[in-house]
Amino acid sequence: MPYIAIPVSAISILLLMFFLGPNNDGNLSLIGRGDDNNIASNNQEISNGQTKGQNEIVDDYSLRGAVSSASGGKQVLEKYQNHLCGASFEKRTDFIQEYTLPFPCSQPVGITVQQQQNSSNTSNNDTTAVNAQKIWMAATWVGYLVVFDPEQQRFSEFIEIPNWKTKGIFGSMVWDMEFDKNGDLWFTDQVNNAIWRYFTADKKFEIYRVPTNGSYPSSIAIDSQGRVWFSEIFGKKLGVIDPTSVINNTTKGIQEYQLDMSEEGGFETMGPLTITSNNGNGNNETVWFTAVDFPETGHIIKFDINKKKFEVLRLAEGVGVPAGIVEDDKGRL
Repeated sequence: MPYIAIPVSAISILLLMFFLGPNNDGNLSLIGRGDDNNIASNNQEISNGQTKGQNEIVDDYSLRGAVSSASGGKQVLEKYQNHLCGASFEKRTDFIQEYTLPFPCSQPVGITVQQQQNSSNTSNNDTTAVNAQKIWMAATWVGYLVVFDPEQQRFSEFIEIPNWKTKGIFGSMVWDMEFDKNGDLWFTDQVNNAIWRYFTADKKFEIYRVPTNGSYPSSIAIDSQGRVWFSEIFGKKLGVIDPTSVINNTTKGIQEYQLDMSEEGGFETMGPLTITSNNGNGNNETVWFTAVDFPETGHIIKFDINKKKFEVLRLAEGVGVPAGIVEDDKGRL
């Protein structure tokens, strides 16, 4: 049955909306690739062979949120539970069914669909591959990847993210998740200031550190060459990861591009990314995103990947604040 999965960021409930099918059809400054050295000088081993600098943990960080009421991890303060943990019961309408994650106050935010090909359609000797879909989401407070099976209507996998850190009231925000052509999952991590990759076949994680401190990586988009582009809410830069050059727990293989909007009066933050191909040419692609100046104005930005050049498109006066952007099946934004 076709569906759209919608996360409820402040509670531990996943919504599935039925009957709505998925989609079928000169102002540039180069910041640098980062260095080849691990940014953590005093390293200790963590799971999956990763390393972490001891000096990166500060007093107001907790390594994991509360998995259960008996958990030894950091708990959600009682005064915030109504706001962050939501209702303990599921609701449904003719169009929406809620499913409760088995982690209290887990705060599912990032979400994506994994397409899998099965050759199980053997009726009438038909061996055509059949697409099976799984919903992946990030339970940000407890630090888990959670997999939901729409056919079975149940949560089928719970994958612990190693060395997950939370800060203050909220967990680390995972605003975006995307699968690449190899079937590996990429997702953002606000507190670690990093982009993660989960190798689904090998069941292991790697973490890639954003060179700009406190950048708040948010949106992810993958181009036809497999490069992973990301936006930085506070860093105000466009970043790109070369999967063939990255080294776990370092900044190597990451490039950042600074957008200069001084002539437009500057901007406060960047919106989500989308990538389009020019005339269907995968070697000639453009990254699009919004640049927001709250509370009243904003611009549409295009970045030519080949020319490595930004172009600012001004919106008509009074249009409002452009918060997001997406391409339809006719190539319109």
